[in-house]
Amino acid sequence: MVQALLLIAIFSAEPLPFEELKAQVEEGYLRVMGFKVRYLHAGEGRPVVLLHGLGVFAESWLYNIPHLSKSFSVYAPDIIGFGRSDKPRLKYDLNLFERFLEGFMDGLGLQKATLVGNSLGGGIALAFALEHPERVDKLVLVSSAMIGRKVSWGLRLLSLPLIGRLLVGKGSKEELKRALAGSFYDPKFLTDDWVEEAYRISKLPGSEYPFLSVIRNGVGLGGIKREYVLLDRLHELRMPVLIVWGENDRVIPVRYAYAAYYRIRDAELVVFPKCGHAPQIEKYPDFNRVVLRFLRGDPP
Repeated sequence: MVQALLLIAIFSAEPLPFEELKAQVEEGYLRVMGFKVRYLHAGEGRPVVLLHGLGVFAESWLYNIPHLSKSFSVYAPDIIGFGRSDKPRLKYDLNLFERFLEGFMDGLGLQKATLVGNSLGGGIALAFALEHPERVDKLVLVSSAMIGRKVSWGLRLLSLPLIGRLLVGKGSKEELKRALAGSFYDPKFLTDDWVEEAYRISKLPGSEYPFLSVIRNGVGLGGIKREYVLLDRLHELRMPVLIVWGENDRVIPVRYAYAAYYRIRDAELVVFPKCGHAPQIEKYPDFNRVVLRFLRGDPP
């Protein structure tokens, strides 16, 4: 049975210091597919894996890990090619990311886990849940890619070879800040310490290649390539699914949240008003409350 649609009206939250959040998690490394992968971890209990979006890194979950780890064992990897994980020159497509997630779970000894994914991470979690349903306990899609074709024009233009090569990894800190601002409704969450961390990582050797490879393999001027759109397979999902979106998402439109909701048998939907592409950050107090309630299996 499809559960009730939820629209959450909340009070505004305030940004938290980056270093204070980071002090609440542990950093680890393991080998996945022969490459070094970094991850953040906290807590004990049933495993939850958090998958970040394109061009960011595990720290995009720092507002959530401390809260969720009170009840669960939470892992947030730097997906292969991003953050401080290795950046091999491979074809960065859905097949690679599925193999990465399988290897990451195997490396940690996780036979089954709840997957929570934002943007690209949501698309990876969704694809993995469709191909390996026996390994996914519950699924949380946060402003997820691969439900529909439309994405921001900024991403579409980066699929053009010349523009991509000229722009990615070449800009100043201020230019990076302007690019990241498109993911937020409230610019106060794009704090100086967050921008500084993103800028440091963007300058790591080899960072440009994985980003551009993802774009060129999965995006064109028409948006997400048709072979990566999984909307017509959503009815196959049998695990409980929570869909979370920002009403003012300028990267992936909120209409895809509703499209997914009506196609998934056992789904809940939460849409946050005055929120962009990263509700786990902009609306973190209520995001944490909603996700923790869903993971525990409490009624809406």
